[in-house]
Amino acid sequence: MSSEEKVQETAEDIEQEAREEERLLRSMTKLQDMHTRLRQLRDTVPSLIRPFQGIDSSPEMVYAEFAKAANAAVKNTKDFVELMKSPSSQEVLLEAYKSRSENPDNITDWLAEQHEDWFDKPFMSELQKDTGYDLDQNETTRTSTSLEEAVQSFQSSHPDAKIVVQAEGHEAQYMLPSPAELLFRIQETKSPTGNITYLVTCDSPRQIGKQGGLCLAITQALTQRPRQSDLGYTLLLLSTYSDIMSRSCSKCNRLVDSSTFLPVVRQLNTKDDPTAQSRALHLGCV
Repeated sequence: MSSEEKVQETAEDIEQEAREEERLLRSMTKLQDMHTRLRQLRDTVPSLIRPFQGIDSSPEMVYAEFAKAANAAVKNTKDFVELMKSPSSQEVLLEAYKSRSENPDNITDWLAEQHEDWFDKPFMSELQKDTGYDLDQNETTRTSTSLEEAVQSFQSSHPDAKIVVQAEGHEAQYMLPSPAELLFRIQETKSPTGNITYLVTCDSPRQIGKQGGLCLAITQALTQRPRQSDLGYTLLLLSTYSDIMSRSCSKCNRLVDSSTFLPVVRQLNTKDDPTAQSRALHLGCV
């Protein structure tokens, strides 16, 4: 082998080693992110209980804080599940499993107190400094239609819809007129895998008595809706709540159930045809 060939082979080995180091750093960053998010879920139940511990809090304040905590809990849990199910996470976990199977000896338990700076994401900082690699940017995939464009498209076929886009095109408010008087807040969110979904909460200008409970029930029902990344579908679904005060359940044909709840669940009859007539259902009739 000539000296030039040896130099070239050495250069290739160095390049291969650098790529392998970058891959390992990326995998370690992913594992660290998964661990961090899992630990953060420990606060889910305490955060839901916390609003009820205020001594001087009014019922309206308790409801508002609980609704906020419930929405955050749903979002954080969903984001964590999507992160764990993402192809990149599965690849890292599979690699870790294979490594542990092939080299099972001398593996000790990891203790956080032995690495006090683990929460600072040192792997990410080192990776970005040495390679310029951006984990979030590399794995981000955005929808081709922005929130503002989707709203404009919906309003073109529903000119009476009162929708205002806010937060530089990442949030919108959809106000349903009287007698419903419901205000839907739509927030664009991005999961750890880069998927765009829309978090929807329901408010009311009155926000008192049964109206507050109605908004909470609608918000909870909307967290279970299908096609949460389809804003056009979501807006159409929200528009069906305009008759919430007068429309009976499609299954039991009653306006209120035994718990005096209105039919807060809305279902579009066919997934392929979102313009089809919707169904109204009580939670107990779903």
